[in-house]
Amino acid sequence: LKWDDIGWLRDLSVARMMRKDVRTLPDDTSIGQARIRVPLGVTKEVMLTDADGRYSGAVLVGDIHAAEADPTEPVSKLAHLQKAYLTPRATVRDALDMFASEEADVLAVVTDETNRRVIGRLSEAHALRRYGEELEKRNRAFVER
Repeated sequence: LKWDDIGWLRDLSVARMMRKDVRTLPDDTSIGQARIRVPLGVTKEVMLTDADGRYSGAVLVGDIHAAEADPTEPVSKLAHLQKAYLTPRATVRDALDMFASEEADVLAVVTDETNRRVIGRLSEAHALRRYGEELEKRNRAFVER
């Protein structure tokens, strides 16, 4: 197996796999306001942004609507994955490694390490599916040689 045979792994970037339909909220939004702005069933998670518009964490919509969450507290109290995000240039391998290390189902995709503007999201299930599809395609091409 030559290195160029697996070069497609580098080509399968987060930019090609991410979904752009991502919900964001300022991280100082109250939990009560967040409940109004993001009703149950609309999405599974919301990405939070700080005062400068940079990614600052993710919150599960179910956690926002949980009865024990104090509606006056900022939604940032429920945040997780504050330091875990992907960039468009990351490869599928990078993404799968981060899903594993962070034990995350979905990660935010941000413009770059400095600006961290949220531009999308990627789920582990979708990344695994795309990886599997590409692997299948390569295996077929290899067998047909």
